Amino acid sequence: MTASLADLIPGAEWYEGPTHRVKRGADRPAFRDAWTIEAALASGDVCEIKEDGRWAHVHVRDGRAVLVSREGREMATVPAPAGVRCVLAAEYLVGQPTCRKGSPRHGAIVVFDCLSVGNADLRLLPQRERRAAAAEVVQTIGGRFELVRQRPTAGIVPAALLDALRGEDAEGIVVKDSAAPYGSATWVRWKRRA
Repeated sequence: MTASLADLIPGAEWYEGPTHRVKRGADRPAFRDAWTIEAALASGDVCEIKEDGRWAHVHVRDGRAVLVSREGREMATVPAPAGVRCVLAAEYLVGQPTCRKGSPRHGAIVVFDCLSVGNADLRLLPQRERRAAAAEVVQTIGGRFELVRQRPTAGIVPAALLDALRGEDAEGIVVKDSAAPYGSATWVRWKRRA
């Protein structure tokens, strides 16, 4: 991690994520659902593949990564390099049809956001800066960790994207404003119905 990440938001405290069981969906950005893929793509400037997994806060420190559900339950613990301290938001790929035991991606942790690094709470930073921090963390941790695939929405042909989603059996897409802070209700989700 670069030392400058800890200085991005002066005075910010370490973000621990929810410390108790919370209602489903609490302490994460509010999604707005789009009825059409075209409407979703028009709502932001970057598009991510929506994996069909279990949403998790990933608390990395003391040589391990603990995956915590949105209800505050520990789902898994995996090794991580000593000295890395962060909280990530991710999809944990277990139990769904495309990532059952025996499949190559079973147990993958697909990171789509970085909420804190070291002593810096990154949630108020633009999404593009949090993504850069997430990419650095994922590269450092390695193993089962992957960075979610993302691309600009400009130039995406909806029909081609839909074919690609079907071919990969992906759940859908999430479209974001790359300038928005975490939790600003700017995420638009579109799910494949068939």
